Amino acid sequence: MDYRFRRPTQDDLPTVLELIRALWVADGDYGDPTWFVSTLFRVTDLDRDWWLVEDAEGRLVAGGCVRPRHPHRLHTLGGVLPEHRGRRIGTELRDRIEERAREQAQDAPEGEDVRLGAGVGSTNESGRRFFEARGYELIRHFWEMVIDLDEEPPRAEWPEGIRLAHARRGVDEHAVHAASDEAFADHWDHYPTPYDEWARWMVDTDHYDPSLWLLAWDGDEIAGLSLCDLDPDEGWVGVLGVRRPWRRRGLARALLYESFREIRERGKPRAKLGVDAANPTGATKLYESVGMRILNEELAYGLIVR
Repeated sequence: MDYRFRRPTQDDLPTVLELIRALWVADGDYGDPTWFVSTLFRVTDLDRDWWLVEDAEGRLVAGGCVRPRHPHRLHTLGGVLPEHRGRRIGTELRDRIEERAREQAQDAPEGEDVRLGAGVGSTNESGRRFFEARGYELIRHFWEMVIDLDEEPPRAEWPEGIRLAHARRGVDEHAVHAASDEAFADHWDHYPTPYDEWARWMVDTDHYDPSLWLLAWDGDEIAGLSLCDLDPDEGWVGVLGVRRPWRRRGLARALLYESFREIRERGKPRAKLGVDAANPTGATKLYESVGMRILNEELAYGLIVR
């Protein structure tokens, strides 16, 4: 069968969403990729960072992109539909992605290696073999965890002096960015993100709803935060963090319970979040202690491209 590589246009977004959804399902992930892929289409260069692959009848069977996450960290998205694998489509697609990644790597400051990352579902044995054969190294495990919200969550117990408030549009965004960056400074592979880049993903999007951003204030400082959003069938605790001076006081648990309550009140039957399985702050134990369970696992692979 003949295949054709081409660049996407904005008109391709609906079919690319269906492709990514099918690829995720094949890896055991039944989430909604709409926000993520729509944002990627907005913040990446469609003429340089993306490829789509069509079969002889013009049906989309594969695709992918590469983007900088941080100056030294590039990441990819995409793949080949299961029924079209084994025909070297993935090899050619990955060749193009890696070539573009090496071009992007030249923009990174000197002094550190530049790594190209890729995620593979833990049950995708062929995907794991594919990346390992190309020299990618398995570097991390990530869990997607979920809790059903059939029953009302427990009431949050707030540490003394903490005041909960929703974010205010046009007022709190810079403070939220600074607090989030500090809260995740201990985490694996963290690099500070400039405000403008962070805002492209978190604020300058139709998904931004400050009433779903829960801020725990201690006086005029944000001690902790939970930035939630909603998909059609579920809610997400997208960012949950506590700054170091306020840790070990039950603040993360309180924010988590309040997030569940907020998501449930919006009519969503479950809440999800993603977490590094080796999280250094003990987050996985916290999530399990409140009743969350592992839904699926993604393996993070990396290839040094500079």
